[in-house]
Amino acid sequence: MRQKWYMGHLETDVDVEPSLDGSTVGLFGCGRIGQAVVERLRPFNVAKFIFNSSTRKSEEFEEKIGAKFVEFDALLSQSDFLISCCALTPKTAKIFNKDAFDKMKSSSVFVNIAR
Repeated sequence: MRQKWYMGHLETDVDVEPSLDGSTVGLFGCGRIGQAVVERLRPFNVAKFIFNSSTRKSEEFEEKIGAKFVEFDALLSQSDFLISCCALTPKTAKIFNKDAFDKMKSSSVFVNIAR
């Protein structure tokens, strides 16, 4: 957040903060918790929901929740907000390493709600 003095008043430029409005939200894991996150974020005018999970879901599932399956690298590179909401397994342990973060946008916000 930037601040500056103008005519004796402190002005704050709040446009610098990330906004869900018009953003792409990526979910790593799309079980019950991931689906609940999508439902709770709908009122914030998210442009697109994408997800990656251990198995590809059916097209009916994708239509029902309003999210599109993408490969892991695409999830990293396209997400403005990336939410990890998966169970800890040998396959998911340490998946978010330096290489993964290097593939993300520099402006991305990473949120870890994983168990």
